[in-house]
Amino acid sequence: METKNKKVALVTAAIGQKYLDEYNRKYRPSQERFASKIGAPLFVITDFIDKGPKAKTWHPAWQALLIFEIPELREFDYLMWIDGDIYVREDAQSPIDFITYGQPIWMAAKNNAYDLPTLTKTDPNLFKKCPKENRPNTMLNLGLFIADRKTFAPIFRHVYDTAEEQACYYQGPITYEFFNSVPGKVLPPYFNIIIVSYMKKYGRGLSTVLKCYRENRFIHFAGGVDVFMYYKLCHKLALQVERNPQSVISKMIKFIGQKNFDPATTFVIKVIRKLKRILKV
Repeated sequence: METKNKKVALVTAAIGQKYLDEYNRKYRPSQERFASKIGAPLFVITDFIDKGPKAKTWHPAWQALLIFEIPELREFDYLMWIDGDIYVREDAQSPIDFITYGQPIWMAAKNNAYDLPTLTKTDPNLFKKCPKENRPNTMLNLGLFIADRKTFAPIFRHVYDTAEEQACYYQGPITYEFFNSVPGKVLPPYFNIIIVSYMKKYGRGLSTVLKCYRENRFIHFAGGVDVFMYYKLCHKLALQVERNPQSVISKMIKFIGQKNFDPATTFVIKVIRKLKRILKV
């Protein structure tokens, strides 16, 4: 994407055949559709950028800090990182629209958009390995972020070289660097809605799924096995409503997805989840 001589590319990662297969099946089509819609290339990292010994001992997530060093991406002034487990709705607005071209910028959404007590307690711990001075009051979720090359290529490399392996990987150190660098923008939650947090806030009934898809555009399936199970059970139902809202099937889904049916749909989802765990399917 090139606007006013500023180029933007989307970047994600799916390292390892298992993760690449899952990404290609579940998330890649929606991310490619979004990239095509906004006129930007989507670059998928399938191998370690760092070829040294550190990459073999650290979690692959850290490779996100080296995206500015990928030769094919060096012509782009801004990079938009999107995790490989984010589904992008068809009508998604682009956060790139918020860029004021010619200015350095970072953008990301809050990690605790719904003020959940558990995250209120644990988020500050992610700054423990950062300098004590000027620690932010907000933790960002870096499943989706935008950063300009000139400002953040050296910062990302410095964090990669000096940080220690830690919980949530680079999220604490890069949040610290974002807030202590150039002016940035905390994006609205719908640019990175973490579905496990959404469920904790609103419940696990089918109405929650449909509400999530109505209100949000970048749906982040982070959170482990339970969230992937939830994806298998509910994602197709929500997609059916999204793509064919007036069909008979969609109307049936919306009917049983009413709030007053939540006790029943929550129970059914819970039973299916337990059966899947027992049967390992």
